Amino acid sequence: GVPKKEKQYIDQKKTVVDGGDLGVTGHIGWYVPKYFADAHPDVLDWKNLNKYAKDLRTTESGDKGQLLEGSPSYTTNDKYIIDNLDLDFKPVYAGSEAAQITEMKKNFKAKKPFI
Repeated sequence: GVPKKEKQYIDQKKTVVDGGDLGVTGHIGWYVPKYFADAHPDVLDWKNLNKYAKDLRTTESGDKGQLLEGSPSYTTNDKYIIDNLDLDFKPVYAGSEAAQITEMKKNFKAKKPFI
């Protein structure tokens, strides 16, 4: 799903072998905890996200809502999506997938909203 990297690693460096269609469908998206969605069902429509930006602010995101990311080395288009949709959010990188999961668990335990 990342053509430049596919070309680099499969075609040029030949360090990855194309395994073909493996039948696995990944689900990439933005998620909020169920307790927050239950209390604010309209948060599930991106058109309403700016309404909740203030609830999702952190010290790291400043005056914008935080979109919690994992490692900065991951390929994402989240910054461009935020810009194109004119959302009042900022991607904040936890540093690694493990750190992201730890942060999500901490927020979940405290019933704090996050995306």
